[in-house]
Amino acid sequence: MTANLVAFELLFRSSRMNGAQIDDDLVATATVINHAFSELGVDAVLGHYTGYINLSAALLMSDVIELLPKDRVVLELLETVEITERLITRLKELRAAGFRLALDDYVGDEAQYVKVLDLVDVVKVDVSVLTTEELAAVTGRLKRWPVRLLAEKVDTKAQVERCMALGYELFQGYYFAK
Repeated sequence: MTANLVAFELLFRSSRMNGAQIDDDLVATATVINHAFSELGVDAVLGHYTGYINLSAALLMSDVIELLPKDRVVLELLETVEITERLITRLKELRAAGFRLALDDYVGDEAQYVKVLDLVDVVKVDVSVLTTEELAAVTGRLKRWPVRLLAEKVDTKAQVERCMALGYELFQGYYFAK
């Protein structure tokens, strides 16, 4: 297995602790975008890598998103985003404009996300909450869509090996770096 860094997830942190107390998703993401793209600069933050950014429905619907460098970011739909016809229309617009999309913290709710699974480029499957059997079943069902599979919250070598055997291409978690 060859492990290469391909992206960073740009996360809001309000202190030096590796965690965040977020009361408002919109404010948290706006803070991340401001710091990464205005104050520090995209090259200083990402180098030549891609940045994944968590987005609430309000931010996805906003024109601010269109100011982001589409060749440098992947827009992540948070699991709390309600899938509506208006949101689906907006996702289609963003894709047509050249943005890449990811579905975050996926645990197998195809019924809820069936209308967006053909619009996203990456599905981030939360392996920390799925049994071995559930992970295999969820992964098998996702193969109906032309998406890249990213195993997130990967903490052990066994999880990496299991996900690789299931066809995952991308990985994120403390097994790789903390």
